[in-house]
Amino acid sequence: MPGAPSAAAPDIRGIVFDLDGTLVDSLADITASLNTILRGEGLPERDEEWVRRNVGLGATHLVRQAVAGTAGEGALARLVDDYVGHYNAHPCIRTCAYPGVPETLAACTRRGLALAVASNKPAGIVAQVVDALGFGGRFRFIWGSDSFPALKPDPAVLLAFMERTGLRPAAVLMVGDSAADVACAHNAGAWSCHFTTGYGTLAGSGLIPHWRIAAIPELIAILDGTVPFQS
Repeated sequence: MPGAPSAAAPDIRGIVFDLDGTLVDSLADITASLNTILRGEGLPERDEEWVRRNVGLGATHLVRQAVAGTAGEGALARLVDDYVGHYNAHPCIRTCAYPGVPETLAACTRRGLALAVASNKPAGIVAQVVDALGFGGRFRFIWGSDSFPALKPDPAVLLAFMERTGLRPAAVLMVGDSAADVACAHNAGAWSCHFTTGYGTLAGSGLIPHWRIAAIPELIAILDGTVPFQS
């Protein structure tokens, strides 16, 4: 983790955002694609609240939890491929940005910050979503589950961001709704901001983020140094 807080605002020059449950509300589209696959197998469908509790650790984890041990590894791999294929074809039917996201990304761009989005779902789907919602061009990097050998909370994505931007860990902030996002930041020595309105929870994780926000526009106050360090 970065060093102890000081009275001065941290000099954050780059931000890496999670996607689902952080920049966008995508539960409806994820649930629809998952249930299409489950119906095809004659398995019980899952509601959005169930998906909310299980999303965030990649497609394989989501599908494995959804089929609840009824599929062997070979069948599971096929179902994951089917789910990703369906979702890839329908990634942004009801998905929408959280309030203030486009404006906040624009404000970060005006400040000259390097921005990236890093999700645990395939990068091609991530790109489709952010482009469809009109802010894909804000990101220097768009990364997903197929961009690196390991998923968040592995720090590979943040280490790559630092290497490619030349930024030190103390100049980088990770923003996300899940324990995987906060742990990713801490594993890379970067700053962490937990988006409390999203899908994830830090309950039981033992993780303490540097900041917590309930709305994405609150990031600007963090950049201005007017939000107290909360760890």
